[in-house]
Amino acid sequence: MWCSDTPIDSNLANIDWLHGGAEFFLTVSNLVVVLGFSQAILRIKNKS
Repeated sequence: MWCSDTPIDSNLANIDWLHGGAEFFLTVSNLVVVLGFSQAILRIKNKS
C-alpha cells in the first residue's frame, strides 16, 4: 500500500501531484465564486 511510504506529517496534497492540482483548481474556483458574489452585491447596492 502506498500509504506506508509517506511521511506521517505530510498532507496528501504535498504527496500526490494529481490531488495537489485538484486542490489548486478548487481554490481558484472558490475565488471566482467569491468574486462573482461580491460583484453581484456591489451591483445591487449601486442600483439602490
